[in-house]
Amino acid sequence: MSASLPNDTPPNDTLPLVLAGPLLRRAEPERLVFWLATSCPTTIELILASEGEAERRIRLAEGTHSAIRIGTHAWLHLLDVALDPPLPCARLVDYDLRLAADGGEPAGIAEWAPHLLYPGRQRASLVLKPRLDQLLHGSCRKPHHPGGRWACCR
Repeated sequence: MSASLPNDTPPNDTLPLVLAGPLLRRAEPERLVFWLATSCPTTIELILASEGEAERRIRLAEGTHSAIRIGTHAWLHLLDVALDPPLPCARLVDYDLRLAADGGEPAGIAEWAPHLLYPGRQRASLVLKPRLDQLLHGSCRKPHHPGGRWACCR
């Protein structure tokens, strides 16, 4: 037996727009991949800014933005953005995800998740390193598993 979700679900004003995320899953000069969950259908714009370069605004549409409804008030978004020209390496790149619910005004991370930003910052940031000089790896193993420890730090 399968249950279906109604096509037109009334908005839930008690839920925040963003339920989880954003998570930066992959960062390469030519590609960024994000994941987030929202409480309603959402339009998304990615803003990228790096010192010495013009700000880029990328409205995410079919092909770069997949949204899957996973509940009455939950949508899972995968944002896979190809970048041309590529992002610079070894330089700070600010980014923002501006979200808008149907008919709403777009809002950036500073408005819907200011706790994710460094103090005094209005946008998140990343640096693409041409060479890794630190590596941290974690494992999904149970902490009480009798096997060896799989977390390493360099």
